Amino acid sequence: MQAQVVRGIVSIAVVIALGVGAGCGGGGGGGNDNGGPGEPTRTPTPARTSPPAPTQTIVGATPTAHTSATATTVVMTPTAVDDATPSNPVPTATPAGAQGSATVTFTMSANAGTVLGFQFSVPPTAKGRFSGSAALVHCSTPSRELFTKNGKDDGTLILSLAFPTPLALPATIICTFDVTAGQQLLATDVTISDKEVTILSNDQKGVVGDPSMLVVDISVS
Repeated sequence: MQAQVVRGIVSIAVVIALGVGAGCGGGGGGGNDNGGPGEPTRTPTPARTSPPAPTQTIVGATPTAHTSATATTVVMTPTAVDDATPSNPVPTATPAGAQGSATVTFTMSANAGTVLGFQFSVPPTAKGRFSGSAALVHCSTPSRELFTKNGKDDGTLILSLAFPTPLALPATIICTFDVTAGQQLLATDVTISDKEVTILSNDQKGVVGDPSMLVVDISVS
């Protein structure tokens, strides 16, 4: 069977070769001027070549990866502040038995004569005592004369004001009083004792005067 196929292929090849040879011979016969009219030369029609199909380039769209956003929860941790004062502090009530403070004002004037100086004492009271002690007792005066003060350990207060020339009266002395817890200081609780007055005599000398010449008014605030 294979031999027959081979012989068939060879026969087809011989026929094609003869046909090609005949074409070539006809072309050669055209060179014989004395012979009869030869066969016309056939010009083979070129085979139509189909234009190559355009190459289609498929551009694949590269998907863009979308990163999913992860929500981040931020937890605010309050910071503790030491000794911070709250915005709305609660007022602290002062206990009824808490110690208080009062201001005692002494106003001195003279009802007669010319006063060069005076001294008096304020006895202690059960309502409390004047703030400070000795020369550091909390008393002051706007007068420019020589001013002395002494808060004794037993609570007695001694005040004096003097000058070589007549005092500018009335004069004031202001003192701070520490009130005992649960008490209220009144002007009647502050008394004057041991008054001493120096006055100007007719011969322009300083002499001891009548204590009643000095008037001391007391106010408490």
